[in-house]
Amino acid sequence: MLLGVPEGADKIAHAIMFFVLCWLSWRAFFHQSYMPLLSRYALLGAFIFTVVYGFLDEFHQRFVPGRTSDIYDVMADAGGALLYGVIAWMVRRPRPENEPPE
Repeated sequence: MLLGVPEGADKIAHAIMFFVLCWLSWRAFFHQSYMPLLSRYALLGAFIFTVVYGFLDEFHQRFVPGRTSDIYDVMADAGGALLYGVIAWMVRRPRPENEPPE
């Protein structure tokens, strides 16, 4: 336990923050009109952007005194982004006309 924070609690915080980052990225990509391809594939773009940002953030921390880089943080970041992606895809997926909504 570091500074009174239970083991693994920081991974939950990482996942929550990157869930929100993926959602905000999706909104930004989907609602822009300058790049139609990015708007069309906004969910994939938001996921890739979020995971790359998480990786670069951890890489940057290697060079900051007093901070450490952890691959499990990157995995928690990607997990939060993936969770948003799965939820968003399930909500927005195309359904056949004869299939009733869930």
